[in-house]
Amino acid sequence: MAYDFHGEVLDKYPEALGPALFHVIGDIFAHLPLCTIIEEEAFIVHAGLPLDKEVTLTDIEQISRYGVRSCIRDAEEGVTPWQLNIIEGLLWSDPERDPGSGRRFNDKRNAGCFFGMEDVHEWLTANGLRYFVRSHECVPLGWEEWDSGKGTKLYTVFSASNYPRHEGLNKGAVLQFREGELPAAITFESEMEEPEFVNRSNQSLAELICGHKHLLHQAFQAKAGGRPAVSVPEWVEVMEDVLALHLDWAQLQKAIAPANKRGNVRYNAFLGQYQIQLLSSDSASSGGKASSSLDSTAVQALYRNQNQLVAVFRYLDSDHNGVIDREEFKAGVSVLNDKLGEIMDVESASDLFDVMDIDSNGEIDMNEFCECFRITRGDIDETHSRW
Repeated sequence: MAYDFHGEVLDKYPEALGPALFHVIGDIFAHLPLCTIIEEEAFIVHAGLPLDKEVTLTDIEQISRYGVRSCIRDAEEGVTPWQLNIIEGLLWSDPERDPGSGRRFNDKRNAGCFFGMEDVHEWLTANGLRYFVRSHECVPLGWEEWDSGKGTKLYTVFSASNYPRHEGLNKGAVLQFREGELPAAITFESEMEEPEFVNRSNQSLAELICGHKHLLHQAFQAKAGGRPAVSVPEWVEVMEDVLALHLDWAQLQKAIAPANKRGNVRYNAFLGQYQIQLLSSDSASSGGKASSSLDSTAVQALYRNQNQLVAVFRYLDSDHNGVIDREEFKAGVSVLNDKLGEIMDVESASDLFDVMDIDSNGEIDMNEFCECFRITRGDIDETHSRW
């Protein structure tokens, strides 16, 4: 739902067939295992380990897999809250390179846990395995290999190149196992014409910065300590830490945030190039002029969590009519606040609803929500729909 597979099914199979088909697809996914083991050698899972270190493979095997169709809802019949927490860890956790970091709550995703290489080694050796293979994170080369000690390894494998929507810069990869050989990565990437590649890359970077503008500003302020500018290494560190994207930021800095004569980057000027605006009901009748009266932090939070909001809205839209009212909109924001931490207050959510209700009929059509953002940056200025 979060990446609009639900919407794609309804678009391709309208009326009664779409919802029924989506339910059948859900049934199929509900029969897929939470994890698996290959040739008594490799543990395969989507994300990582549960927070509870006492969990065993037997505990996972005893979960009624078909009884769990959503991690948004509370535990369903036949599945305990403890088992739901195990599932959350398998689907949402992330590794850390520090061998002895231990397991702790994943405050980056507000779900699952962070786990260290010592945890990986202990899990593999306890189960007589050598390799821990997971996905869940987009990595630049499509795959990464981390040493977890004494002949054990962790692999992150991401099979979607140019993620997301062929707009990113990463390669895709699969991991091949052959008897008697070490795992081998096979990488690939989608082919694009050079102008298309450059345009999409610039647009994707602008979207990423816009959605994290407030967080970047806070990080730059903390790093600057009262100074109006940061050094280039400090700029690189903030961009990598906040955006969690391992690019050649030092090279990108020359193109998107040129340094002044002293070799420093004025971060307010840099961030000032990037704007997210919402096309309001007034703008719809005035040639598309964007509304700028709302709190920019709330707009950035809405844009940054756009995919998750769509998933929640589709979940709330029980009659599948494709529209949500004010209370459903506020309820969706409330759900995200609970799951992801506070992204905006209810009053801001109500104000945003008024702006996004382009035809002022008291409901937001899903298309209105998906098409109301305008991303602007210097030479980039185009209304952008993520779907």
